[in-house]
Amino acid sequence: MTAVTLLHVCVCAIATLLLCWDAAMPARPKPNTTNSPNSPNSPNSDAADRAVKFFARVLRHTQAEYFGRPFTLLPWQEEIVAELWGRRDMFGRRLIRHAYLEVPKKNGKTELAAGLAVMALVLDDTPACQIYVAAAGLRQTENVFRAACSMVEQQPVLLQRLRVLRGYRRITRRTDPSSF
Repeated sequence: MTAVTLLHVCVCAIATLLLCWDAAMPARPKPNTTNSPNSPNSPNSDAADRAVKFFARVLRHTQAEYFGRPFTLLPWQEEIVAELWGRRDMFGRRLIRHAYLEVPKKNGKTELAAGLAVMALVLDDTPACQIYVAAAGLRQTENVFRAACSMVEQQPVLLQRLRVLRGYRRITRRTDPSSF
């Protein structure tokens, strides 16, 4: 069975980000007994920190004067990423499978959406995980895809793990058929 990740992005005046997994989940793993299970009311700090650090350490900006600079999240972006990736059940699976965000114009929606998609490809260890980006228009979708491609192409460590197929509008893991 495959878990499907859907990243829906409406990159116009207000952005909509939706992350969801198919209801068909793989067999339940054994509970994590090395660390005490976290309360669903507070994010798992290790998973949240890993996701937030991924942006600053691995991803680079793709736009104008920020091109090539580390993607340091703003406080509101950091909170979103920590909440999405940090909330885990006692088996280590993410609890938040759907997220709806509204972001005003000129606040980095395209870069954030592209970064979330690349991060999902790298950090989500679910086999055959698929990430989709949709927008109000083809041009907006292509902007997010181009930003994601640029983020991957700027980092040798990402190029070792991911393959950019611009002609097919896909980014795939080299080790499995996951796609963006």
